[in-house]
Formats: sequence, C-alpha cells, structure tokens
Amino acid sequence: MSYSFPILTNAEILACLSELDVPLSEVELTKPGYEIARPMYESITVLLCGVSREEMQTPAFNAIASLGDFPELHEESLANLAFVRNLVKLLEASGVSDFSLKDIYKPDYTRLRRNLSAIINFAKFREEKLATYVELQEEAEATLEKKAALDAKAAELRAEIARIRASHQAEASQTAEVLEAAENLRTQVADAQKNRETLEAANETTRSSIAALADKTNAAKDELSRHEARKAFLQDSVVTSPDKLTREISDLENAIERERTSVGELDKTLRNLNHKGDLYAKASREIGKCVKLMEEAESEIKKHKEVSRSVKSIQAKLGENEEEVFKLTAAANHMKRQESALSERLTRLGKQGNLKKESAASALNEAKADLTSVESDVGMSASKLEEYEAHVRKTTSMIRELQASHEAEASKILEQYHQLRQQVKDYNASLIGSFASGDNALTA
Repeated sequence: MSYSFPILTNAEILACLSELDVPLSEVELTKPGYEIARPMYESITVLLCGVSREEMQTPAFNAIASLGDFPELHEESLANLAFVRNLVKLLEASGVSDFSLKDIYKPDYTRLRRNLSAIINFAKFREEKLATYVELQEEAEATLEKKAALDAKAAELRAEIARIRASHQAEASQTAEVLEAAENLRTQVADAQKNRETLEAANETTRSSIAALADKTNAAKDELSRHEARKAFLQDSVVTSPDKLTREISDLENAIERERTSVGELDKTLRNLNHKGDLYAKASREIGKCVKLMEEAESEIKKHKEVSRSVKSIQAKLGENEEEVFKLTAAANHMKRQESALSERLTRLGKQGNLKKESAASALNEAKADLTSVESDVGMSASKLEEYEAHVRKTTSMIRELQASHEAEASKILEQYHQLRQQVKDYNASLIGSFASGDNALTA
C-alpha cells in the first residue's frame, strides 16, 4: 500500500525520535505494547500539537456538569478522550486516516512504524515551514494592528462627520432665520431707497423754493426800506395837503404792514423748509446705515454659504474615503484568502515533493542494488550489464528531472508569495494614504 510519506527504517525512526527527545529503543519499536505506545504518543502530541499534559488531563467544567451524579468516575475517560482527539488530529494532518484506539492499546510493529514515519515526515515538513509561518503570522498580526488603528481612525472620522452634520442641522434653522431676516431687511432697504429718492427730489424742490422765497424776502425788504425812506422823506416835506399826506402815510403803513406780514410768512416757511431739510438729511443717514447693514448681512450670508459648501465637500470626500476603506478591506480579505490557499498549496507540494524524492531515492537504491547484484554475478553477460547501466542512467535522469520540476514549482510558489506580500504592503500604504487625505480635507 502506498502512502503520501516514506516508510522509514528502524534506525531512521530511532534517530529522529532521539532528536525530538522521545525515548524509544529498537526492542520497544519492534515489540511495542500499551505501556510503550501510550507515553510515546503522548510525548509526541505534546511536542507537535502545542498542548500540555495538564490541559489534556483537565476536563471542561461544562462537560463535567453534564455527566450526572458521579462525574468523578469519568475524569480519566475525559482526559483520554482529549488525548485521543489531539493524536487523531495530528495523524490525519500527517496523512494517516485509519488510526484507532487499537494502535494505542494493542499496537503492532507494522502500523507503529507507519504511524511514526508519518509523524516524523510531518515534523520535518513543519520544521521547514515554521520560519515562513512565523513570518507570515507576524505580518498578519501587524496588518491586523494597522487595520485596528485604521478602524479606530475611521470611527473617529465618522464621529466627526456626525458632529459636523448635527452642527449643520442645528445651524440650518438659524440660517433660515438669517436668510428670512436678510430678505425682510432687503425689502426695507429697497423701500427706504425709494423714500430716499423721493425725499431727495422733494428736498431739491424745497431748496429751490427756499432760494426763491429768499429772493422774494430780500426784494420785499428792499421795497420796505424804500417805503420807509419815502415815508421819512414825506414826513420831512412841507405839508401842502394834510389829508392827502395822511392818506399816503396810511397807505404806506398798510403796505409796510403787508410786507412785514409777507416777510414773517416767508420766514416761517423758510424755517419749515429748513426743518424738513434736516429731517431729509437724517433720513438719508439712516438709509445709509441700513444699506451698510444690508451689505454686511449679504457678506455674512455669502460666508455661510461658502462654509456650507466646504462642509458638503468634506462630507463627500469622507464618504469617498469610507467607500475606499470598504474596498481596501475587501481586497485585504481576498489577499488573506489567497495567502491561506498559497500556504495550503505549499504544504501539499512539500508533501508531494518529499514523496517524489523518497520514491526516486528508493528506485535509485533498488537500481544500485540490482547493479551490484548483477556485477557480482560471474555469469552476467555484457549486454545485460549495459541494460542495467542504462536503467540506472534513466533512473538518475528521472530523479534529476523530478528535482528540477520540484525546484521550479517551489520557485514559482515563492514568487507568488512575494507578490502577495507586496500586494499586502501596497494595500496598507494605500489605506494609510486615503485616511491621510481625509484628515487633510477635514483640517482644511
């Protein structure tokens, strides 16, 4: 029966077990018993499965609780069950699928030799791949730590986004009120501007009226001065007709009184117009202040709109970063699956390579033995010798081809492994870069 591992000789088995610090003599190997097989399998399980004797002998508390009224009767059975499960798992990984309790309690030399050959082959393969596994494990842990840090950073960014959105929603009502007040103020300013234009036109008309009235007032004052001068002149003149002079004086006095009344009315009108002019000037100043306030309000509204656009832009960028993080996380998971598949393939190829090497070595040894036997035979013919030599050369060539094929396959696997490592590094770099750009956008 063929196996995926070579069947070792007794000397090879004893030498390898000695390296593993598992004591076993050749007599014990060829004539095994329970007292030999049990401690030997237990030592190998502890060594290769990473579980201690105490852990195997300590039953689970939930299992003890389900054993009824006398769980102490099953303590030894539970310990044996844990040991057998670990041992079966080890042998299945080594390529032995028909292991049973008989191999422990009633072992025989043939199956013990096969089981130990499988375990030793697995131990050698494990030792060869342990360094690569440790390196990959460290890289995976570093990647997980970076991912945890990036997840924490993403959580902080999400919290910041939530805070910005809450602030934006809180300011939305205030913004609506400001916009409504600004619209009302814009309407008031427009009305005030119209009133200002009307007042300026009326003010200009009033100034013209004031100037005309001032001219009339000056003319009336000049006329009054002339009448008073004439009155004084007439009073100083010789009286030829007292009645006529009296009438003229009375007429002059009446004219003077009318002129005084007219001048008083003009002065009153002038004062009213000056008061209206002051009111118009005050209204113009108030309108100027309203226009300035309106300009400031429009400037604040413009700034608020710019801030809102900036917040929306940052939110859009953060949304893109979240999508990029999701894509990169999916890519990382895909790479991990590829890494796991590659590791399994390396394991499978390593086993196949060892099997091919052992088969080729066995074939070579058989050919050499045949050649030695043929050469020792005195009656061998020359043609038979050449035939055996050709067989040896063919076998040697086949071994070299198998070795070359195995080395090429191993090189290909290593190249794929390095490419996968580079993809993981590129993924980490791109993920860190995307979060850095998100930080810069938020800071800006």
